[in-house]
Amino acid sequence: MADRILPGIYNEELDSGPRPINSVAAGVIGIVGSSPYGPVDEAVKVGSYAEFERVYGKMETNYDLAPQIDIAFKQGAQSIRACRVVGSGAVKASLVINDDNSVKTLTLTHKYYGVDGNAVTAAVVAGTTGGRRTLSLYDSNSGISEVYQNKDMIVGSDANLCDAINSVSLIIDADESGGSTGVPKVLTATALAGGLDGDAIAAADRVGTTNPLSGLKLLETYDDVSIIMCANDSSATVNNELVAQAEACGDRIAVLGLSSGLTPSQAVTVAGSYESSRAVMPYPWITVYDYALASTTDIQPTGALAGIISKLDTYRSPSRQKLNGIQGLQRQLTKSECEICHNGRMIPISNVFGLGYILRNGITMSSDPKWAQVCKRRTLDKIEKSVQTAMSWAISRPNTATLRDSVAESILGYLKGLYQAGEIGQGYSVKCDSTNNPASSIQAGNLIADVGIEFLYPADKIVFRYSENLGSGFTVTEI
Repeated sequence: MADRILPGIYNEELDSGPRPINSVAAGVIGIVGSSPYGPVDEAVKVGSYAEFERVYGKMETNYDLAPQIDIAFKQGAQSIRACRVVGSGAVKASLVINDDNSVKTLTLTHKYYGVDGNAVTAAVVAGTTGGRRTLSLYDSNSGISEVYQNKDMIVGSDANLCDAINSVSLIIDADESGGSTGVPKVLTATALAGGLDGDAIAAADRVGTTNPLSGLKLLETYDDVSIIMCANDSSATVNNELVAQAEACGDRIAVLGLSSGLTPSQAVTVAGSYESSRAVMPYPWITVYDYALASTTDIQPTGALAGIISKLDTYRSPSRQKLNGIQGLQRQLTKSECEICHNGRMIPISNVFGLGYILRNGITMSSDPKWAQVCKRRTLDKIEKSVQTAMSWAISRPNTATLRDSVAESILGYLKGLYQAGEIGQGYSVKCDSTNNPASSIQAGNLIADVGIEFLYPADKIVFRYSENLGSGFTVTEI
């Protein structure tokens, strides 16, 4: 601060006092799966199925990402990070174009791995300016058409063809390191070739790697993701990774998948392999309309459950929520079978007369009754993350009574807002003073705030008690 020399009044703005805390979003889904098109190992955020199609292509047989994205959006999901993975041996389609002297001058390579790259054609005609060329590209799958008029191959030129393509093309990368500076020869429409999807996608491909980041490992790096799943994968390898990531991140729910055709007892046996308050497992598979097959098909219900959870406020249970856009179930569950699934810590789906296909509970895969409700787990996650995000201003400030009071007031104000919104009960509290911050703790660099929360629990089992009144206050009770 500059020295105050002249007499007068000076203003100082002191950075102190309680800060407002805003709730973070808790509805972004991260889904890993296969598609015929689009970037690989990039978690692109899409806000609708139409937007997903523009990035990853239309629904095609043998690709599992699109059906799960579609059914999630039909449940009311607002935002999804879609991550495409491919099997080993995947190749990008390409085309080498020579100059008039048969020397390679231009290589066009599709941006994305897969056979769909072979659907792109390139054509070269003479430009209207002497010695230049006009290149046209057309993708018959997406309908994208691009034209680059009157371009040359001179490095540094404002009309350089490669620079023009690489700066704006949605489908092609261009390379001019072929040994020639001559313009491409005139060429009739010629398709790129050699694009391959690679081997069948393995569980390891979906789990991914940390260097480079891929698959589920990539989703782990996104703080906005609060629900994770893999499209149509039921392997123990993938399910264990989903649970491990949810537990390690401490801010997300993992939706686990089951194999097709399991009986309730078989499904419960599989579910018994997992233990986590951050995992949920729906059953059975659902029947949806497959636009690629022009008929119905069965898919895992994971995308549907993820979509329902994502649209709900964190304090709301997904129990009794209706599934939209499905035409049936792979197996119609009886009441006793639903109870078997419930006791096995799964979320059963059944057709209830007058309601349609609904989720019969909203429980996690935790054996601890304290963490049986997914809404409780999500509510605490939102509170923890919101407080953590908003209170970073207090880090490394002098640990004084003023700072501790400010922290307590900020958290109390936030909890009061949640109570008034009906998200928690009125029994909330915050302690951040000398009683839980002794000198020894302060000297160690700690500031401790003890936060008490009264959670709300869903009324899952509503009991009506009937009795017969026989007069004179005597009753016979039906048990």
